[in-house]
Amino acid sequence: MKRIIFTFLFYNGQFILSRNFFRQKIGNEKWLFENYNLEKVAFGLDEIMLLNISSSNNFDSEFYYLIEKITKNCFVPITVGGRIKSEKCAEKYFRAGADKILVNNLNFIAPNVTKNIIDIYGSQSLMACLNYKSVNEKCSLYHSDGKSKHNQTILDYLKLLLDLEVGEILFQSIDNDGTGVGLDLLILNYISDNFPLPVIVMGGVGKKNHFLEGFLNKRIDAIATANILNFIGSSILNVRKALIEEGILIPTFNKYQV
Repeated sequence: MKRIIFTFLFYNGQFILSRNFFRQKIGNEKWLFENYNLEKVAFGLDEIMLLNISSSNNFDSEFYYLIEKITKNCFVPITVGGRIKSEKCAEKYFRAGADKILVNNLNFIAPNVTKNIIDIYGSQSLMACLNYKSVNEKCSLYHSDGKSKHNQTILDYLKLLLDLEVGEILFQSIDNDGTGVGLDLLILNYISDNFPLPVIVMGGVGKKNHFLEGFLNKRIDAIATANILNFIGSSILNVRKALIEEGILIPTFNKYQV
């Protein structure tokens, strides 16, 4: 089954839009709950990701509170990420209602912590993120908000993640982030057709055909979008309906059967 994942980006007390990892504020907690009936919208989604990309820990408490508030009435799997540096931080997220956590830099700087989290909560509890840019038909890893290039190769990084036994991998394109021009699928050249982990792609989705094009690739298990202005209201339900009509194997829901 394919999956659609909706992503909310939280930065210094505000929800934001991101384009090539540059941020634009669009509203706070009040804005979120006034504009999104998450209980209803969730019937068009398979998962929700909430990512804290704040520049300091001053907003961590507010973010934890938001997780608790959202998970209380939203009954789809929720992945929480951002600023996870320890097993204790992961525990707080799970206690707040997260089903999974997403980690990025932690895998590079403290893979032992990633492994400890997996040993405690299981592989299915952890999603690893890989941020990349494509240049001259080759992809490279980046960190620090896409400003710095990793020395480690993509293949080395993927081997590390397999050794750590992460549950799934999110490939996020920095070049296509927030552009709405479609997915950058060059990264898929780095994985085989029988790659053992579920693959999620993100960056560039702006219309329903981008979902269709992505899901026609058998190596893609899920597509994530943070382009929330393009998919507000019932449009995400319309995307799901169109995908089903095209024969994409994606779950349907009784309340909003399509």
